[in-house]
Amino acid sequence: MTDERPLTLADLIETARGTRSYAAVARELDIRETTLANWRGVGRAITEVPPPERAAKYAEGLGVSLRQFVEAAYATVGYPITRQESRFTAALPAGTWKFTDEELTLAVQFVRSLVKVADTRIAAEESLAEATAAKAAAKVPRSRRKTTT
Repeated sequence: MTDERPLTLADLIETARGTRSYAAVARELDIRETTLANWRGVGRAITEVPPPERAAKYAEGLGVSLRQFVEAAYATVGYPITRQESRFTAALPAGTWKFTDEELTLAVQFVRSLVKVADTRIAAEESLAEATAAKAAAKVPRSRRKTTT
């Protein structure tokens, strides 16, 4: 389980919008611009999730899975969301199931290489912090150093 903030409708809209206007997104979803603004948290807060008969259409229009849309809708209205996947997994676009084995392997290799880069960066940061602390400790006069017996 993760403590990261779950995605909201505002997150889904921002990701799906790209360079389009909010008006264009609203037209594509066949909703009023004020409804879209409310989903984004700009207007009045929403207190209900969109009805099930429309949720699949909205999910498709935003380019996410139905599960991602429903989860984001519930998070937007304040329902406590807990999930057993990372935010990265939840942010994957709908349709990744279409990947061939080769495409999936390439995507996983790319993500693994990014994780290695992050691990290297974190190790370097930790090493620098340790070196800085050791250097600072070396500057403390002998009379002020703690000694153990």
